[in-house]
Amino acid sequence: MKKKGIVLLLFSIFLYQLKGQEIISTAGNFDTGATKNVSWTMGEIAVETLQSDQVVLTQGFQQSKIIITKVEKSKKPDFKLNLYPNPTENDLIIEIFDKPEANLKGYLYTTEGELIKYVKIESKITTLNLENLVNGMYILKICNAKNQTLVIYNIVKQ
Repeated sequence: MKKKGIVLLLFSIFLYQLKGQEIISTAGNFDTGATKNVSWTMGEIAVETLQSDQVVLTQGFQQSKIIITKVEKSKKPDFKLNLYPNPTENDLIIEIFDKPEANLKGYLYTTEGELIKYVKIESKITTLNLENLVNGMYILKICNAKNQTLVIYNIVKQ
């Protein structure tokens, strides 16, 4: 009976080891060629490195879901802008000082890059209602009439 218990315990440990590994990473990709497939994840723990004359392969764990957010270089605005309160529960106030440009626009994105709100900034004070959004981090991008990014802010909804 004791031997069956030990065998059952060892078998359980073996099955637990078969469970897939997961990593939270900042980047990764998958590419398919004519005869080879390559997938990689940046920031993963290296388990083993294999080398030949032409190839170096470092193996590790991998996470299959990859979310990439585009980052744009922004043009420096020639006016002062205040956002308050940040963090906010309901309304975010966008206040412009010394606004030389007309037709400013605000785009509110999730951290995954999904556009969820758009606002025209036509006066010194504009209110952006965030009441119906779930709590979390958002990205507000302020653009000019030509859709050039002037400034980007992180907004926290509580």
